[in-house]
Amino acid sequence: MILGIDASNIREGGGLTHLKEIMLNADPRQYNFEKVIVWSNNETLANLPDYSWLQKETHKWLNKSFIFSFLFQKLVLSKIAVSKKCNLLFVPGGTFFGNFKNIVSMSQNMLPFEKEESNRFPSWKSRLRFSMLHFTQGRTFKKSNGVIFLTNYAKNYIVKDINLKQHSVIIPHGINLSFLNEPKA
Repeated sequence: MILGIDASNIREGGGLTHLKEIMLNADPRQYNFEKVIVWSNNETLANLPDYSWLQKETHKWLNKSFIFSFLFQKLVLSKIAVSKKCNLLFVPGGTFFGNFKNIVSMSQNMLPFEKEESNRFPSWKSRLRFSMLHFTQGRTFKKSNGVIFLTNYAKNYIVKDINLKQHSVIIPHGINLSFLNEPKA
């Protein structure tokens, strides 16, 4: 089997760290995946490890603004994933606009769903972004074959908020020891 990963909207921060940690700790052959294909921009792909089973792919649109990444995801990615014979497309960023049929998405951010918390942000741009993510991620979760949540709290909250009926699972991920430091005085 072949696993595709849509990392078109993963550029920095926690999303990139999480994707990198998944790749560093993955053993896809254990789950009968012979190959993993990751689509993203050059900078993100350069941060991922090199393995014989990992194929890193980019596209000219993925190395431009987020609007072009959105267009790539909407217009190009599903066709490429089908042509590469992907059996499953994993969407760790939580938003997918394509029409690939067999997707698993992941919820990593509660702010789009917790309006009380997102309203604490003074910038209207931030609040608008969270509102848009609520819509796009909610839509993606509903069309997914499965949704991965990091905590019981996130699963219960989002399932109720968007009336999610799809299969979901909780897979808490730990923290790399390199992130642990002694408290600073």
